[in-house]
Amino acid sequence: MSPGPVQTVLLLLCTGLSVALAASLFLKPGMGYVRWYVIAGVAASLCLDALGVWGLPGDSGLAWTGPYMAVELTGAVTWMLFSRRYARPKEQSLSPALSWFAVAAIGTAAGICAAPAGILAVRAAAQNGPVFFLSAPGFLVRCATLTVLIMSLTALEATLVNSVHGQRWRIKFTILGCFSILGSHLFTLSLGLLYHTLDTSLAPARQTGFAIGTAFLLYSSLFRGGEAPVAVSKRLARTSVVLFGAGAYLLFLGALGLAMSLTGSAGNRALLLALGIVSGVGLLTLMLSERFRRKCTRLLQHYFYKEKYDYRTQWMSFTNRISSVRSRDGLYQAVLLGFCETFGMGGAVLYLKEPGGQAMVPATVWELDHIIPPRLDSKDGLVRRLQDGLAAVDIRQGISSASEQTAAFLSESQASFAVPLLQGESLEGLILMLKPIDETEEFNQEDFDLMEALGSQANAAILNLRLAELLTQARDMEVMGKVSTFIVHDLKNLVYTLSLIVDNAKRYIQDPAFQQDMLKGLENTVSKMHVLISQLRQLPTRENLSMETADLKQLVKETFKHASLDALVFDGDTVAAEVDRSQLQKVILNLVLNAREASPAGETVRVETGFDTTPYIKVIDNGPGMSDRFISESLFQPFKTTKSKGMGIGLYQCKQIVEAHGGTIEVSSAPGVGSEFTVRLPAPDAATQLEGA
Repeated sequence: MSPGPVQTVLLLLCTGLSVALAASLFLKPGMGYVRWYVIAGVAASLCLDALGVWGLPGDSGLAWTGPYMAVELTGAVTWMLFSRRYARPKEQSLSPALSWFAVAAIGTAAGICAAPAGILAVRAAAQNGPVFFLSAPGFLVRCATLTVLIMSLTALEATLVNSVHGQRWRIKFTILGCFSILGSHLFTLSLGLLYHTLDTSLAPARQTGFAIGTAFLLYSSLFRGGEAPVAVSKRLARTSVVLFGAGAYLLFLGALGLAMSLTGSAGNRALLLALGIVSGVGLLTLMLSERFRRKCTRLLQHYFYKEKYDYRTQWMSFTNRISSVRSRDGLYQAVLLGFCETFGMGGAVLYLKEPGGQAMVPATVWELDHIIPPRLDSKDGLVRRLQDGLAAVDIRQGISSASEQTAAFLSESQASFAVPLLQGESLEGLILMLKPIDETEEFNQEDFDLMEALGSQANAAILNLRLAELLTQARDMEVMGKVSTFIVHDLKNLVYTLSLIVDNAKRYIQDPAFQQDMLKGLENTVSKMHVLISQLRQLPTRENLSMETADLKQLVKETFKHASLDALVFDGDTVAAEVDRSQLQKVILNLVLNAREASPAGETVRVETGFDTTPYIKVIDNGPGMSDRFISESLFQPFKTTKSKGMGIGLYQCKQIVEAHGGTIEVSSAPGVGSEFTVRLPAPDAATQLEGA
C-alpha cells in the first residue's frame, strides 16, 4: 500500500526544513551540545515519519515495528536531553542519574530494533489497510516513550516559566517549536496507546506539527540569537513532579476505565472501581505525608540538582514569614516554624539569653509534647560548644560536659541540631531542632550553612523587635516628659509670681492694703495650681476653655497686679474680646517675661492693647531681635530655645492657647532692633458665631 500525496508532500516539506535548520545551526557559533541535540531530535522525528509513510504501510510493515519503536524512543530521549540542557546553567543541566537513564533508554531502543517481528505488534487486515495491534512488550515500550516525552515537555515548560522578559524573547520560539513537535507526537502516541495500535493514518497530523515546529526552530536560529541561561527554581520543579504524578494517576484511571469496559462481569467491574478508589485515597495519603514529601524532595534534589536548597527561595520564604508578624510571641513561633519546615523537623525550642545574665532560658517551644525544656547555664556543655565554635552543632554526635538535666532533656526530646543566634561573636540565644521527620536523612555542610544563615536572620529580627519595644517605651517616656515639662513650665511661672510677692512683702508687709492684696494674690496662685494639678497639663482646646467677654487692657493689668515688674509700661485702649481669662493671662505673663529676659537691664517692655481689624495685645521689647529663619523654623517649635535655662515650651504653649481661642500670634523682629509679638483675638460677636458653628 503506497502513501497518499498529502503524506508525501508533508514529508518532503519536513525534510527541506530539517536540512535548512541543520545548516543554520552549523553556521551558528557557540551552540555546542545543544546543536547536536536539536539535529538528533529533528533527524529522529524525520526518520519516524519516513518509517510511518514508507515502512509500516507495506506488506513487510510488521518487520519495521521494531525499528519504528526504537527510533521513537531514541528521539524522545534525545528531546529529553535537549530539554534539560537548553537555556540552563551548567549546574542545572544534566545530572549523572539522568545521563545513565538516557544510556539505558538508548540501549533499550537498540534491543527493540533487533527484536524479532511479531514480538511488539501483531498485524491484522482492515478495510483501510493493515492495522498493527500492540502486544504487551510493545505497549510497555510506547508507555516508556510517552513518559519520556512528558518529562521533556515539563522541563521545557519550567525553562520558559522561569525566564525573564529578555530571556523569554530569545528562547520562546525554540521552545514553541519543541512544543509543536513533541505535542503532536504525544497526541498521536496517546491515541495509539488508548486503542493498543500503531495507527499510520495519524501520520499527517504528526507531520504537520513537525513541520510547524521545525519552522519555529529555524526562525529562532536565524533571527532570535542564541540561548540565554535560565535558572529553574526547585519549587517549580517540585510542582512539575506533583503534576506528573497527577497525570500518571489520571492515566491509571483511564486504564481502569478501559479494563472495566472490557470486563463483562459486574463483580470484576466493582472490584476495579474499588481499586481505583483505594489507589486515589492512598495517593492523597502519600501526598499529605510530611515524611513522603521530604523523601521526594530529597530524591529530586539528589538526582536533578547539585545544591540541596534553593537559597533565594528559602531566604525569601523565611524573611516573609518572620516579617509578617507584629508580636513577640508571633515572631518566636514564626522562627521555629520556619526552621522546622526548612529542615524537616517535628519540633523546636527557642532559647534566649536571660536579661541581665548569661544563662539561656526557653522563650517559646514548638510541638514539644509537654516536655519542659530546662534552663541552660552559661557553663553548660551545649552553650559552651556553641559559644566556642560559633557554628551549628549536630547533637546526635553527643555533647561533652553537658549537665545531667540537659543531657536527659536532649535525649527525651530527640534533639538533633543546635543553631546559635549570634550578635557578632556573642551568643545571644540558640534554636534546638527536635524529632527529624525523616530519620534517614543525612545533613551536610550545606545544611549547616543554611541553618547559620537563617539563624542570623532570626536573631536580627528578634533584635529589631527588642529595639522597637525599647523605642516604644522611650516614646512613652518622652510623652510623659513632655507633659511634665508643660507642668514644670506653668509651675515656674507661678513660682515666679510667688517670688515677686515675697520680695514685695519684705518691704510692705506692715501695710494693711498690701496684706489684703498679698492674700488675694496667694489665693489666686493657689487656685491656679489646683487647676493645673487637676488637669495634669493637657493643651487647651476650644471645648475646654471657659469663655467670657473681658476687657483686654484690664486683663493685662490684673495679670501683674500682685507681681509688679520694673520697667513695664501699659498702653492702649479699652477693648473687649471673648477669652478664657486664666489661659490668656498665661500667654500675657509668658510673653512679658520673655521680653524682659531678652531686654537689656533698664530697658522698658511695653504692653499695648487695641483694635484694628481684631482685638489685639502687643508685647514690644528692645532686645537683640531674631532672624526670619529662626522665626519660621524654631520659634514656636517645642523644646527649642536660645535661653541657657529655658525649656522651649512657653511660646509653643502660647500658640496653642491663642489658636484654641480662634486667634493668631504674629511676630515682627529683626536682629538688633527688638521684637514685637501681637496676639490677635476674635471680637465678642465673631467669637459667639465661632462657638455656635
